[in-house]
Amino acid sequence: INFYGCQESQIASILRDAQYLKALSTNHATTLESLRIHCSVFPDLVHVSQLLSPLTNLHELSFNYVELRSNPRVWPTAGATGLVHAVQGMKKMTRLRLTGHQLTDDHISCLVPNLGELRSLNLDRDPTRTNEADAAGAAGAGALTDQALQAIGQSCPNLQYLSLCLQEQITSSGLKAILKGCQLRELRIEHCPLLQ
Repeated sequence: INFYGCQESQIASILRDAQYLKALSTNHATTLESLRIHCSVFPDLVHVSQLLSPLTNLHELSFNYVELRSNPRVWPTAGATGLVHAVQGMKKMTRLRLTGHQLTDDHISCLVPNLGELRSLNLDRDPTRTNEADAAGAAGAGALTDQALQAIGQSCPNLQYLSLCLQEQITSSGLKAILKGCQLRELRIEHCPLLQ
């Protein structure tokens, strides 16, 4: 299932309908293998949880640049935590893309021990939120550090693709942990100044 740009379209009403989301995730909990939600707006965290939590058989999840209509500023912190809790039970996950979220080392440390089958992981930061943090004098706020990369290296031995664009706090020490623990074939790193 793909939802893209669901802000003002008719599909947006589906994303706001708690009964529909519950039915979608409950009726397809054992059969749905791929879910992609991009540039969409949810009414609140409850809707996100209702959609994702029952989908324990997902093999692929893309959840990118998603906001909460009730309070767009809540999403970077509370939304990331809710998202991690919802994804933790998806032990069959092989492809995970969580771009545009302010995930922390703690989020990653909680998430990856349950995702040993993961083959592809994208944790790119949102450039607009990165610029907002820089303007507020909090450069690197919400960026992952080597601690997150060590957790990935220890928990994801099958990982073949990793993207870490705009993760401004990672260093060569974290990359060594990834290379030691994972079977990477492709590593995408852009705008990571401590690796220059």
